Amino acid sequence: MYNHDQYGDMLANALVDIKYSLHASSQADPASVDEQISKLAGGVLVSVDGKDGEISYSGSESLNLGGQYTFLVLFPTVTGNEQSVLSALNKAKVLAKEIIKKMMLDYEAGSSLLSELDPTSFEVHGIGPLGDCHHGVALFFVVGENFGFGLNPAMWKA
Repeated sequence: MYNHDQYGDMLANALVDIKYSLHASSQADPASVDEQISKLAGGVLVSVDGKDGEISYSGSESLNLGGQYTFLVLFPTVTGNEQSVLSALNKAKVLAKEIIKKMMLDYEAGSSLLSELDPTSFEVHGIGPLGDCHHGVALFFVVGENFGFGLNPAMWKA
């Protein structure tokens, strides 16, 4: 089963330009995440959980609950300096592509970490400022959980 925080930590520890790894919930107070990011002076990878998702049916004997997960790739910028913002956005986009490549290699290798990755679900969007003045990209993707149609009798009234 996919563990987003664990995978994010692994990526952050392996990427040269990332100095910090944070975990956030999609239901977290945005101000508390901003406060954490403000204290950091380097590249940051934020793992945002996938509590929200969609159910899909492919015509087989199971359904898929796809959770949308996010990695934020952020770099500090200089307030009022448009060039530093563009540089941070470009650097973050390059790293997002590397993260996608790594995820696809893990998926294609049959890694149990990403066996349920939807390889067609990647999206990259520019974001910022977060924290005092971090800019970068949000990398969205879906990792699903297959489940069958069999009902659990203990959950139903007789």
